[in-house]
Amino acid sequence: MLLPGSKMQISYTFLNYLHSTSRLLTFISLATFTPSRREFADYLGWCARRVEAELRSTGGSIFYGEEVLSISHVKAAGDAAVRLVCVTSRDVATGAIHERLARNLMISTGGSPRMPMELGAPDLLATGRVLHSSEFLHRIDRLLDDVLRSPPTDRPIRLAVIGGGQSSTEIFLGLRSRLAERAPSGDSSWTQRPRIDMFLRKMALKATEESQFANEVFDPAMSQAVFQLAPSARETVLQDSRSTNYSVVNPRTLTELYETMYDQRVADDIATRDGQQIITDPLLAIHPYSRLSSSSPSPSSGVVLTFLNTLTGVTSTAEFDAVLCGTGSDYQPTTAPSTPPSRHSFAHRESSRDAPPFDIQENYRLALPSHCEIDGAEVPFEPTVWLQGCNERTHGVSDSLLSVLAVRSGEILEGILTEGAK
Repeated sequence: MLLPGSKMQISYTFLNYLHSTSRLLTFISLATFTPSRREFADYLGWCARRVEAELRSTGGSIFYGEEVLSISHVKAAGDAAVRLVCVTSRDVATGAIHERLARNLMISTGGSPRMPMELGAPDLLATGRVLHSSEFLHRIDRLLDDVLRSPPTDRPIRLAVIGGGQSSTEIFLGLRSRLAERAPSGDSSWTQRPRIDMFLRKMALKATEESQFANEVFDPAMSQAVFQLAPSARETVLQDSRSTNYSVVNPRTLTELYETMYDQRVADDIATRDGQQIITDPLLAIHPYSRLSSSSPSPSSGVVLTFLNTLTGVTSTAEFDAVLCGTGSDYQPTTAPSTPPSRHSFAHRESSRDAPPFDIQENYRLALPSHCEIDGAEVPFEPTVWLQGCNERTHGVSDSLLSVLAVRSGEILEGILTEGAK
């Protein structure tokens, strides 16, 4: 605030993080606005630790390792209105159930992994050989070790990557290095060269649109502009801005992949000329115009996939030891945030499963009914619920990204202070 003697108190900036780690001048020498993911992840952790410390110093609490089971509204005996919501959670380590009351609730749960429906059969998921990119870092080492404990004897080790965006491409490259690191030596060496196959629905991997004009879609003002549009116009803007974030790859990653695959061709040509065979460097292969049409578990604990070439109409079937899906996430609030359904359903709602989504206001407040039904009577409902990071369909493509996080958080805080339940 512009009060006499007041000073800037923005302590969570990336520059402040660099200063606190004594790397500010060194980072400036890099002459880049793009820190590595490792450094940026450490920056986010630094912010989280500072927030936690400040929160605890003011008597607040923060809890990790819990999953929310339900959000329900609570009416105190003799009270004429619902003034609180109850958040029920379970400690994933101990199984203990906790209930916490709140007048105002902000939901920021991130995206839900989107998987091809052809890979959704329970018996297929039970194999543990199908992963979404959101699970990659936590499960891939254990998965590869499991594959290598009993590798196939009648074919090479094969891994499939489905998707054509940034996550898929990074997984494609990462699998090569992780598998190569595990290459055995001596008498136990592989007899056939492992393969890693990437399947694309389009012609080729495409670069992210990074022009200055396209990047204006991430300006905070764009969120307001998109919200003011009619639904059909919003959809037009979303489709036009997909090339900035969806099914695209950072140009530097594309260059790295292309150079890697070219180097493999050079090595293969030299090995063929010299009568040698490359075994320990997994072969990378990209298959365009490929649409997954069916899948099933194989007797050897792998996964059998069938793809349709959308140009030629030809189908191909192969067995893979693991399937990695970089098929994105859903960031849309499709149902009311009460799962399983609330103890007392809102008026005109039988369950959250068949309820239409509630509207989202421009300041990210969920437009809940002003009354709810309890024991056959409608009573006022006072708590407020706010959504963060899942409003892409109403606020634009930047909503699930970090670009508007600070501004959006300020808007939500201002909304809670002015409109929130007291």
